[in-house]
Order: sequence, then C-alpha cells, then structure tokens
Amino acid sequence: MGQVQAVVDNMVNDEQLLNWLARLDERWADERGYEDFAEYEKAMRGLTDHEFIRATKRPFGFVVKIGRFFVSVYLKKYRGYCVLAAKSVKK
Repeated sequence: MGQVQAVVDNMVNDEQLLNWLARLDERWADERGYEDFAEYEKAMRGLTDHEFIRATKRPFGFVVKIGRFFVSVYLKKYRGYCVLAAKSVKK
C-alpha cells in the first residue's frame, strides 16, 4: 500500500491536474444541459497514465486503478477554491 499511497499523494498534489480538472468542472457546470458527459470522460482519460476506470459527475473526477486498488480522484470545493482529494472505492 505504501507505493500506492505515494502515487495517490503525487496525484492530489499535482497542480496541473488540479487546474485541468477544475476547468473541466467549470465548463461542465455551464454546459451540462446540452453537452454529453462522455466528452468530459474522454478528456479526463488524458489526465492520467494510470488505468482509467470511469469519470464521475458527483464528485467531479475520475476513478483509476493503481496496483490492485481503485482510487477516486476528485475535486473538493471549499469556499471559492478547489483542492484534489482521493479515496479508495469499489470498482
């Protein structure tokens, strides 16, 4: 689990990943009435080198497989700003 935790820590501290995901979330908030979420999922696939499982709307982010673990990487919003968070999930 130590190596997996290190990978997850690197992901949630990646400012470029945070910026891309925040921009996608902002656009989805504006366009969700008439854009297909599959396009956002396609964009999210390009944000990680890990095995991409699926994109999520709530919380906005994606699930990847790291080793034998499934990890949700998502935006967590706090009073006007966002951070990346991660948690272990079932496939």
